[in-house]
Amino acid sequence: MGFRKIVISNPAQLCIRNANLSIQQDGVITSIPAEDISILILEHSCISITNSVLDTLAQNGTLIFSCNKSHLPVSIFTPFQSHSRQRRRIGEQISLTEPFKKRIWQRIVIQKVYNQAVCLEINGKKKDAQQLYSLSRNVLSGDSTNIESEAAMIYFRSLFSINFSRRVDSPINAALNYGYAIVRACIARNLVIYGFIPSLGIYHRNEYNNFNLADDFIEPIRPFIDKWVSANVSEETDFCKDMRYELVRLLDEKINYNGKMYELSNVLEFMIKSYV
Repeated sequence: MGFRKIVISNPAQLCIRNANLSIQQDGVITSIPAEDISILILEHSCISITNSVLDTLAQNGTLIFSCNKSHLPVSIFTPFQSHSRQRRRIGEQISLTEPFKKRIWQRIVIQKVYNQAVCLEINGKKKDAQQLYSLSRNVLSGDSTNIESEAAMIYFRSLFSINFSRRVDSPINAALNYGYAIVRACIARNLVIYGFIPSLGIYHRNEYNNFNLADDFIEPIRPFIDKWVSANVSEETDFCKDMRYELVRLLDEKINYNGKMYELSNVLEFMIKSYV
């Protein structure tokens, strides 16, 4: 799997030449080995791309994003690679019992709330952080008392402001949505690689959502995005190209996983592998 994250923000023509992705912009051609590309983000409406690009990048496991006029990802092209035991994995996924799903969701919520507490502590919100640490220790099977929601109310108001809402159009929410979309798609790719059907979730079960399982597993990762946004974006700033680049680069940042430091992109795979 590749390691390069490519963001194209201006008009361009993309094709494959000699196993390289050829990017032509204003008469200048840039060539990048296709096997080196892990993520390709298309931000401009005037980008042409050939089917050979899609085919070649799919074979190399590249994740392709298409963005709208606000530069937010609205669609993904993820390789549907055949798992060696696809039928068996799907059978296991379908036959999961409700008690098992509730225990998994409990663990996910525990880690999410704990990570939110860490984020607040890093930002000097020690009192609220201690409250979240306490809540993380009281999550029941299936989060039957809805501690996730209780923690979220404390968390976002403490991290951003007392009047903050996730339902309004703002630079902070734009940055959060962008970061979440990138991570969500990377999780979906790993789910497919390991033979899962992403639409069959543990807790998330929306019949119109093709990525319910990815939405389950992104939960403990969200605070990592939140931490960066709280430090770099405010209601007075524009959600610019440089910020989008930095959010994509977060996939290369080192985080603690089981006592060792790994790049976030690797941790996403470890997480799905641990679920297997």
